[in-house]
Amino acid sequence: MNIPIRFDLHINAQKIIDAIKAGLDPHRANKGGEPRSVWWQRVQHAQSGGELMDIYEAPLRGSHLSVWVLGVEYNLDENAVRRAIQILAEKYPKSFGDMLFGYYSQGAADRFVQCALFGEVRHA
Repeated sequence: MNIPIRFDLHINAQKIIDAIKAGLDPHRANKGGEPRSVWWQRVQHAQSGGELMDIYEAPLRGSHLSVWVLGVEYNLDENAVRRAIQILAEKYPKSFGDMLFGYYSQGAADRFVQCALFGEVRHA
């Protein structure tokens, strides 16, 4: 039997930015050093007037990233990030723990971004 427990959790913004970057950086290699294959076609920052140090900060700075998957545009914004964290905690606790401790395996990072965009994992 499971007992559901709800609580507030404050996650360092840099850990979230790093998870987004790990999930969307096309140059990040797989474990064996091989170039990775990606399930998305394009990522673009929607300008918001504020200066960003890194485009992956956009979802936490009042803007968003546009991510195209199979010709469809999805927005990765702060609400999507919050949803992804909740889904990871409930359905993918190992990936959630990895994110909290700053370990971004390819699988954990991909799961985080897919949960943000789709509300579920669609691409293995």
